Amino acid sequence: AVLRATCLNASLIVLFGRIVVPMSADTAALRAPSVSGALCCSNCLLGCRDALLGKGGRELPMPFQNQVPRPLSRSMPTQTSQPIVPRPSPLLALPPDIWSGRLLSALPGPELAAVAVTCRAIGDAACRQGALLWRALATDALGASVCALHAAARPVSSAGGETEADDRSDATFWRRLAQATVAGGPLRWDAALSGQLYSSGEARSLLRCCAHAAAEVGEVVLLIGGSRMDAHPPSGVVVVDCRRLEVRAAELAPDSETPAPRLRHGACAVAAVGGDAVARVVVLGGVTEEWSQVEEMHSASQALVLDILDPEARCVRWKTQELRGEAPGGGAPLFHHVMCAFDRGRRIVVWGGDTQDFGDFDGHAIASAECQARQAYVFVLDVPTWTWERVRTAGDSPGHRSLAEGVVHAGRLVILGGSTDPKPPRAFAFGELAVMEPCVLDLATWTWRTAPNVAAQSDAAPAPRTRFAVERRGDWIVGVGGRGSHGEMLDDIWQLDLRSMSWRTTRPRGDSRDWRRAFCASSMCGGLILGGLAHGVICAKADALLLDPGAGDEPESEAEGEAKGDREAEEEAEDEAEAEVEAERDAEREVEVEAEE
Repeated sequence: AVLRATCLNASLIVLFGRIVVPMSADTAALRAPSVSGALCCSNCLLGCRDALLGKGGRELPMPFQNQVPRPLSRSMPTQTSQPIVPRPSPLLALPPDIWSGRLLSALPGPELAAVAVTCRAIGDAACRQGALLWRALATDALGASVCALHAAARPVSSAGGETEADDRSDATFWRRLAQATVAGGPLRWDAALSGQLYSSGEARSLLRCCAHAAAEVGEVVLLIGGSRMDAHPPSGVVVVDCRRLEVRAAELAPDSETPAPRLRHGACAVAAVGGDAVARVVVLGGVTEEWSQVEEMHSASQALVLDILDPEARCVRWKTQELRGEAPGGGAPLFHHVMCAFDRGRRIVVWGGDTQDFGDFDGHAIASAECQARQAYVFVLDVPTWTWERVRTAGDSPGHRSLAEGVVHAGRLVILGGSTDPKPPRAFAFGELAVMEPCVLDLATWTWRTAPNVAAQSDAAPAPRTRFAVERRGDWIVGVGGRGSHGEMLDDIWQLDLRSMSWRTTRPRGDSRDWRRAFCASSMCGGLILGGLAHGVICAKADALLLDPGAGDEPESEAEGEAKGDREAEEEAEDEAEAEVEAERDAEREVEVEAEE
């Protein structure tokens, strides 16, 4: 209703406290000289040309296709020298089912809101299709895979339909989910979704991993590399389909390379390079192990590029990409680093991590000196040119970090946790842990900034840790598990408000089907906690931790608390039994290794 009124009155659209596009009688630049310029200036419009093509490949007419899009300036003039002459949008010359259906459904949330305010007819169409707008905003904040998982968790009777009541229910669901990305919750476990992901022995085998990397591509999550109890799939890639609720191994294309599986590496999805528009994931650094022994450490002067050849990632292709410029560590091996894509996936920022293996105090001193020399720099990889750039940062650097976690939000890199000591590429190596205070790097000025309210929030911050898992959900970070300063496994779940940098400890509703109370070396992606290590055992884990915007704030009943305690006790007993079995297996492996030697 607010959006409809503001569109008709040509006023301000304010969504979640943010001004998306200012419109007033004095800011006529959006309407005159041409509405088509404002339409083209939504950066994603030209990227959505495929949505305007018919199934047979015939291009539909686009009256503005020969115009050069210009950036839309957010600093509007205070007065105009010519009268305002509203002109109809050339987009309206297309059939209504094209511009009101295919085009609007292809636009991300902020661009959809911006386009809607430039034209009354388009604004009315967006208001009539309320679910479309709210779903676009939720997808922009959460990602397609998280939204697909939330949609799969909806009851069938309320998942949208052909009646007006179904449409209203659909719009209400997506509106609440979009608003929850700002409120930060509450959260809930969904055991039913986890049960569907665990539905086969093959799925449980594929999910039994730790120290892997996870990347979201569309509605699927890719688990890349890691340590496994069972054999790795030939592609080294496990696909978790958040819409179909399936777990499967990706198949290799005939022309693909077959790299050895890695762990302690970094991975992130990037923008398509060239004209093929193939989704890609870049894998950087890490080590290759055999029988828990390091066989190879991988340099940052090369990257593995994973091409996703279909939307469901059923077929993939690996290739090695040589990187130019000044790589982290001068081309030395790199592991335990922070790696995040930004600038719409066109650049990757890499910070921290380790470059050397060591096993004594002298080696530790040499590795510490190298880390201290590198702490004042970040390394930026330009994806279109595959070129590294070493950037010196300003401000108060947080110092060296190993096994930290980082996310990108609103043009900033936010770093959490990790070790201030260098760590060798082996499990169970201890070091001094950093305080869980958010460290913020401005990606435009490359300046470290002190997060507000750090002193006031020190008591609310989680305990220091490494090998934990985080995921950004809208304006919040959700974090789980990890390994504490004494090597203990941690079981807490917490949230960080990325606007105020304030902490929140949360207790999700419901019960996870395979929730281990304490674990580390997991990943969190697509709304799922995937894999991990608990009590020395590699877990087959795919726990769905969802936003629950429709829930109230009522506490658990006494009966629910007792039932949950019984389930946790049973899970602890199962974990202890699995640990005993794993210890016997380790003993057998040691005997085999000694015999081979």
